[in-house]
Amino acid sequence: MTFIPFEQKEDPYTFAPDMLGFIQKHRINWTGWCFHPKAGPCMIRSWDYDPTPYWGEFARRALSGEKFEMKRMR
Repeated sequence: MTFIPFEQKEDPYTFAPDMLGFIQKHRINWTGWCFHPKAGPCMIRSWDYDPTPYWGEFARRALSGEKFEMKRMR
């Protein structure tokens, strides 16, 4: 998201696992939504459906049953 200044952006490698940990801890229903390589949050890199490392991979692992721990509340 280019409208957010770089210094205010959160590291997706900590945000995504924490968000998934929160969702799992509170048993919130969710789904992977933006299934287009140019839509955000970008979950796939191409139409070969390779997951992005910063969101798609975490979502794939969570949907496969992996448990995440929320380390920081925002």
